[in-house]
Amino acid sequence: MLNHEHASQYLTTFFLLTWIFLLPFIPFFGLDFHEPTLKWILLKSFLFGMSSLYIIRACRHMEISLVEPLRNLAPLFILGLAILFLREIPTLIQFFGVFLLVVGAVLLEHKSFTPHVNPFKIFKQKYFHYLLIAFVIGGASATLDKIIVRDVSTFTTIFFLFLFTSIILFIYQSYAYKGIKDVQDVLKKDGVLLSIIVIFSIISDWIYFTAMAIPEAPLSLVIPLRKSSVIFVVVFGGEFFKEKNILAKSIACVVTLVGVFFIAS
Repeated sequence: MLNHEHASQYLTTFFLLTWIFLLPFIPFFGLDFHEPTLKWILLKSFLFGMSSLYIIRACRHMEISLVEPLRNLAPLFILGLAILFLREIPTLIQFFGVFLLVVGAVLLEHKSFTPHVNPFKIFKQKYFHYLLIAFVIGGASATLDKIIVRDVSTFTTIFFLFLFTSIILFIYQSYAYKGIKDVQDVLKKDGVLLSIIVIFSIISDWIYFTAMAIPEAPLSLVIPLRKSSVIFVVVFGGEFFKEKNILAKSIACVVTLVGVFFIAS
């Protein structure tokens, strides 16, 4: 879809359609109205929408087998926020995880195994900077998850998250572009494909927030398990789009996943 849709146009339609798909389930699951928590969800929605926008912009202009492994760098920024605001001191294992994340990011430069080529070239790319911005914003967003799921159900979290995010993005789309006309164009051209994406996304988020809501579920297990999907994206997505150096990127994926595990432990 991103081959012919603008990032904000696609994302606005995605969030709106997701929220619409959730409406029929209200009678089955109900909604927990907890005003203080809804304020946290509103804040998370703003952060979630902005980080998603930067990630989708990067996805539109970079190879998927490069973008997805780089997203494993996100825990690095979550760790940084914990140090800055919570005064948490990382362990030696977490520092080793940081080292592995950086090594994995360097390996993802598709020419990094070629002599006399600067392996840090990727850090200078414009859309890599977009990912960094998304990681900083997304790190702040992720820290709110445990607060939110303590007080409201998984369905309520997802429902209001997509409601608030879709409203925020629609306001942005209306101000910067054509608003409802952009949404109509996406539905007209890619309504079926987008519906499939929405269904899988709802299932994925449902499982994630359900896991987060379990008090005994350690973040050191939940986060690496969710991130492990990147292996499938790199291998199958990279092959589908005929991208280069899939084996090297797969190795880099494994390195970053191990780094994620150590940081989250």
